[in-house]
Amino acid sequence: MKPLWLPLVLAGLLGSLWEYGPPIAIAALVVVVAHWRSLRLGAGALAYAFAVLLGGPGFEVVVAVAAALVLVAHDLHARRPGVWFPLFAVGVGLIVTTFQHTGFGPLPWWYETEVTLDDYQITQHLGSVGIGVARVDEPDLALTATPGVAGLVVSVVVALGLGLWAHQARSLTVALTAACYLAAAWYLTTTAAGPPEDAQFLAPDGFHVLDRDDDRRPEVVLLAGAAVAFV
Repeated sequence: MKPLWLPLVLAGLLGSLWEYGPPIAIAALVVVVAHWRSLRLGAGALAYAFAVLLGGPGFEVVVAVAAALVLVAHDLHARRPGVWFPLFAVGVGLIVTTFQHTGFGPLPWWYETEVTLDDYQITQHLGSVGIGVARVDEPDLALTATPGVAGLVVSVVVALGLGLWAHQARSLTVALTAACYLAAAWYLTTTAAGPPEDAQFLAPDGFHVLDRDDDRRPEVVLLAGAAVAFV
C-alpha cells in the first residue's frame, strides 16, 4: 500500500522551510498524483493548492498535515471500519476551515460577531478569538456580542446531516455527538466576549483592543465522538 500521506507531509514541510516551497510542492504533488493515479491523494493535493492560493502564510502547512491525517485515518478505517471515521473527517475539516492564527484566520463567512459599546461598534470574523473596543477610562464595561448567522447555519446543517446519518446507521454515538456538537456550537457562538486582563493601548485614540484567547472550538466535540466510536 502506497503511503499517500507522505507526499502531503513533505509538501507541508517544504512550504514551511522555503519561500518558494508551496508552488514547487504543488507541482510535485501533481506529478505524484499522476504517477500513483490516486483520487484520494488528488483530493488532498487540491485542498493544499487552495490553501496556498487562498490562505495566509503558513495555512497550507495546516491543510497538508490535516489532509495527511485524514488519509491515514481512511487507511485505518479500511482495517477497522466504523462510524468513527466520518466523525473524525468532518471534525478535522471544520477545525481547519475555522483555524485562527496570526497572519490568517477563518473563512470570512464563519463566526462573525458584531460587538457594540456605547456609540462605537466594530465587526470581526471570529473563530476562537473575541475582539472588542472599550474606552480606556471604562475598561471593565461589558461587551455585547451577536452571533454570526452563517456560522450557526453551518453548525445546524452539520448537526442535521449527522442526525440523518445516525438514523440511517442506527448509531446512538453519532446521534449524541450531533446533539452535543450543536449545543456546544450554539453556546460558544452566542457567548459575549468579555474584557480580558491583557489589553493593548492604541494611543492617542483613547481606545484599547480587547483580545480574548480562549480558543474554544465546538468541532472538538466531533473528534471526541470519533474517539468514543473508535473505542
